[in-house]
Amino acid sequence: GVDFYHRVFQECHKNHVEPFVTLHHFDTPDTLYQKGDFLNRDTIDAFVEFSKYCFEEYKYEVTYWFTFNEPIVEPEQQFLHGVWYPYQKDFKQSINVQYNITLAHCLAVANFRKLKAEGKLCEGAKIGMINCFAPPYTKENPSPEDLEAVRMTDGLHNRWWLDVVAHGHLPQDVLDTVENDWKVEINRRPGDEAILAQGKVDWLGFNY
Repeated sequence: GVDFYHRVFQECHKNHVEPFVTLHHFDTPDTLYQKGDFLNRDTIDAFVEFSKYCFEEYKYEVTYWFTFNEPIVEPEQQFLHGVWYPYQKDFKQSINVQYNITLAHCLAVANFRKLKAEGKLCEGAKIGMINCFAPPYTKENPSPEDLEAVRMTDGLHNRWWLDVVAHGHLPQDVLDTVENDWKVEINRRPGDEAILAQGKVDWLGFNY
């Protein structure tokens, strides 16, 4: 597999194609998937090791990296809408998958920064995230409940990721609503805020 991608990247450069590489696009290895995928914080560690390996292995062939493509999709499809395996509608599971993916992104970016500072990446290397933004709208003459639904849909789907990659933190109003008003526990641990602070990126992918 490692050699295959060396050949892919070499063929790209031979044909004047610049590879833009995404490290995760709904493709957790089955062994980790069977252990809970991103519900299990061990998957965070595995992703961080994988990303570090890739940064170093392909440092002469890849300049432009992305951690995740559309990171909102897995938690929503698996546990919010329940249309992907394990077909569950459980918001607590969804928000914790989303949270753990966020931590995985931030730790991978931190590794990228360290390697770059040590001169172990190619000149001009950049790291980012790709999002599928979907601005929500209401009907005409929205009720307060409509506007609240817009705020939280936008908060979970869009602002969650934008605040991390631009500012290094999650939107506090969203956390307050989830944990205080909805009484849904996010499995946060001491030290997580310092991890989130490392999540700022060089550029942003935008699927539209």
